[in-house]
Amino acid sequence: MSPLAASLLAVALAVAAVAAVHAGPPPCTTFLHPILPCTSYITGHGPSAPVPVPCCKGLKFMVGLMITRADRVTACKCFQDAAVKMPDIDYGRVAALPGRCHVDAPFNFTPHINCDAIKAAAVGTEAEEEHL
Repeated sequence: MSPLAASLLAVALAVAAVAAVHAGPPPCTTFLHPILPCTSYITGHGPSAPVPVPCCKGLKFMVGLMITRADRVTACKCFQDAAVKMPDIDYGRVAALPGRCHVDAPFNFTPHINCDAIKAAAVGTEAEEEHL
């Protein structure tokens, strides 16, 4: 690769990285789709144990999407909106899900959680976002 091509590639990658940072949190479907396999478990229509493997895989993937505080707040609000549409949701099972799947969730979902009070996960995350 020529030096000019390498330089152009480096600039393009830098622009793409900055654009990705400023893109904002993903839409609700991005957070909710991976955990669709959890629906039967959290509504009590499936066995209480074990949690279905696709549910745990989806939960782990979804938690990995929550990189920034804005991601966490958006995901929390998405869960609240979805939960309202699920009258038979079992919040005990929802609360147990991260532990049963061995996933470190960034917040505990309860029906009355204040999503706007969710903190950043890592020191420096918010500071880095504010300075970009």
